[in-house]
Amino acid sequence: MKLTILLMIILTTLATNDAYALDVFHEIKEEQIITEGVLHTQTSLVTNIGWLDVNVLQVDLTNFNVKVAPIDAGVFDTKQTIYKMATDTGAVAAVNADFFSLTSTVPSFGAAIADGAVKQIYSTELAEVGPEMNMASVFVDKNLNILMDYIDTTVSLHASNGEVAYANGYNKIGTYFNLPVVLDDQYTATTNEITAKFPRAATLVIKNGVVALHKTSGAVDIPKNGFAVVMDNSFASEMFRKFPIGMPVTVHVDTALSNKSLPNFHNLPEINELIFGIGGGGLILQDGHPYLGAANIVGKQVRHPRTLIATTDKFGELLLITIDGRQYSAGATHDEVIQILLDLGAKDAMYLDGGGSTTMVARDRGEFDLSVQNLPSDGAQRKVMNGLGIFSINKPDKLDDIHLTIDRSITAVGEPITFAITGIDQSSNPIELSDYNIEIIGIEADITDNNTIVPKTAGNAFIVASKDGVESEVKIHVAEKLVGIEIEPAVINLNVGAKQTVKIIGTTNEGDQIEIAAAQLSDPSELLKINNYTISSTKAGVAVLKASYHDLTAAASIVIGAAEVSIESFEDALPTWFGDTPQVSGSVKASTWFANHGKRAVAVNYTFSPNKTRSTAIVTFPDPLILPTDSMRLNLMVRGNNSADTLKIEVMDQSGKIYFLTLANELDFDQYRKLSVDLPAEIDLPARVTSLYISAPTTAKKTSNTIYFDNLTATRGNNISGNFGTATDHTFDPLYTENFRLQTGEYYINIIGPTHTNSFMLAEDLQQSLTSALTANGAQVIMASKDNIPLDILNAYRTNFGFWQTIYKDVQLVYLDTSNHSIIDTNTLGWSNIKNVLDNTSKNHIILVTEHNPLTGFSNTKEGTAFHDYLASLDKNVFVITTTRNKNEVQIIDNVRYINTIGLNISEDDLAKASFLQFKVEGNRIYYTFRNISP
Repeated sequence: MKLTILLMIILTTLATNDAYALDVFHEIKEEQIITEGVLHTQTSLVTNIGWLDVNVLQVDLTNFNVKVAPIDAGVFDTKQTIYKMATDTGAVAAVNADFFSLTSTVPSFGAAIADGAVKQIYSTELAEVGPEMNMASVFVDKNLNILMDYIDTTVSLHASNGEVAYANGYNKIGTYFNLPVVLDDQYTATTNEITAKFPRAATLVIKNGVVALHKTSGAVDIPKNGFAVVMDNSFASEMFRKFPIGMPVTVHVDTALSNKSLPNFHNLPEINELIFGIGGGGLILQDGHPYLGAANIVGKQVRHPRTLIATTDKFGELLLITIDGRQYSAGATHDEVIQILLDLGAKDAMYLDGGGSTTMVARDRGEFDLSVQNLPSDGAQRKVMNGLGIFSINKPDKLDDIHLTIDRSITAVGEPITFAITGIDQSSNPIELSDYNIEIIGIEADITDNNTIVPKTAGNAFIVASKDGVESEVKIHVAEKLVGIEIEPAVINLNVGAKQTVKIIGTTNEGDQIEIAAAQLSDPSELLKINNYTISSTKAGVAVLKASYHDLTAAASIVIGAAEVSIESFEDALPTWFGDTPQVSGSVKASTWFANHGKRAVAVNYTFSPNKTRSTAIVTFPDPLILPTDSMRLNLMVRGNNSADTLKIEVMDQSGKIYFLTLANELDFDQYRKLSVDLPAEIDLPARVTSLYISAPTTAKKTSNTIYFDNLTATRGNNISGNFGTATDHTFDPLYTENFRLQTGEYYINIIGPTHTNSFMLAEDLQQSLTSALTANGAQVIMASKDNIPLDILNAYRTNFGFWQTIYKDVQLVYLDTSNHSIIDTNTLGWSNIKNVLDNTSKNHIILVTEHNPLTGFSNTKEGTAFHDYLASLDKNVFVITTTRNKNEVQIIDNVRYINTIGLNISEDDLAKASFLQFKVEGNRIYYTFRNISP
């Protein structure tokens, strides 16, 4: 048996600088032109630090269509979301910009300049911002030279007689109001808000370049062709003396490179020479190298969301970058930011505000409205003080392209595809399009007036849209028929009066899933009101929602009202100790110390003496604990004791049949857990909970333990066939066969889930039966769980290593450890290992054994979806095998088969209900089934 264990593979490194190395194992990249001169790139990376989402706007300022400008709420000292700012100003894309106070409504810390005019600015030395805080600015002059540096700015008033006064800011009033501030009418027409907030405010009004008014208190109107200079009343007499009424006065805003700047050769332009300016944080890169001077960096060693602005070696090019963090994406430290910037080809770079402020909005190609392109870490957009907007200058032009989108590219005969069409002009901007022509090439189909195509025949086809010699097409595939349908979700808890919309998912004869539009829904109980695919009810109860589509059917379990009902809270009733034996002694008491629900719980103290056979402590419930007829699951809150003891519950149904159901194979925990077990499909309800069993298969030395339990409940629902909420796609999978026999040249691969159980003892004869079943006909065996008993199976593959791969005849076998509900969080090299094998295998059949289904069991759903998409892209027979659930399940998505096999993970002590997964292979043909293990 040849087994390869991969210990170290590094797939890609973002750049060659080892000091900042960031290893990339998988990349998903999408690009779209927002408008002529602006390219949006959305990249998701699987790296050695985890998942990383990076958005980049590549802005060509040399393109006459492109303009950049500060954007804000347009109201004095008001925060707003970037989406609202960009929408209100007509931007085609934007990112958040300057830093600001989260705790007050004072302005951002830096400058905001547009088209040679100041929007907002501080006198940096007086306000102690900008270079005083090691915070830089970015300026763009009329010649498109881009400067990022520490820049001091000064606001001053100059009288014709030579008097000078320095102002704290221009359209910026900080937390403390004292020194003069110059206001124009860009944000407010009066000083009402200011005098209301600062009653001691005095005002000097300048109109047409001349002092027109002195006012020691109260509000004034701000002249459209002048300024209002507001200040604390203590400065009024001095300012009024320097600038008497009638005195000509000019307002100056000057810039200078700070003495904190490292030596450079920048020529600092005058304000009126700037087309754009905005403040930000610390410098990151200077001339393609890490900046070595002082820099304001938030959480230098912490992975935060980041917003960045950078230049490249291409003249007039700006990069606006967001790096998501604190949710699915890891975020980035300062060193990791440097690495990402270098990989993007950045030359000079600085921080904009990050953390929860990090936001990028942009118009998707062909769309008229903006959408948020990243995932803000607060879960929603934070309101900020300003942003950096990108604008398209050109007016709508003639048609250059057609943007044709469809709601799906795969369907079945009779199932519609909806399309949308937008024109794209020569500036790559969207324009409304009418009187276009739609044609279907390759199949027969009907085209309706509501942009819907209904295929009449199967095959590959193209939808072609054309107008005035401009043409666009998309490829579709139409399957011959559907072979199965499902209702999603399959288990629904519905509040009385509430509504729930369901989906009907069909599987084609080729294994693809599509959403069905024409299924019929019904409810035999008549509890539900059904309106198309939306259900509701005005009465509590349990119903079965049925779907039909031609000759196909599906069902979902609907619970209206409380999902769980209380059976016993143990506030008054107390179970009893069954009695001591030579091997077992104990007691049952009420406990107020460890109550979980209400005021008390039940404490079971038990002692097991040395015993080579099973020891069992029994607690009985003398008062009937009745499970109602709509019960489908039994739940008990249990506080374990970190032991390997097994916990079972005894249930007697209406016909007198007794079921011993396993709540926990091991009590290997010491806090309260909700333990649940599904009721058997054949149970005759109502039923009675009669006893609780705590057992150990053997006891080497005398042990005493205590468990606590509380709040016995039943989950309501339908228990028909026990399949609600269970993936049963194998029932219509052409590769699944209930029974098959080996023919010449064929062979078996048998995969079993956990074989270790404390619930019941596998005697030697039962172990032999299990071994014989697995090895019959020379089958290759894979022990897919780490939880196993020793079985005498030669050359069985086991999941004891973090990663292994081998080729067995026509099949590529792989084990990938995802025990931490992730690939990257379990093993940094997991992605590179699996891709190295699957990208290079020549085999058409891939069986991948792992702990968790990436689509349902990964903590990072983006990583799970990315891994699924990667597997689906292989165009091979891919089987992903897990063992964590207690039911055999098959889910087919994009022709990837996700299969759970239970092994001995069963709730009843009946080996005949245990099973394993069997593959039959011969060359390019592969089939599978579930085999029961018979003693």
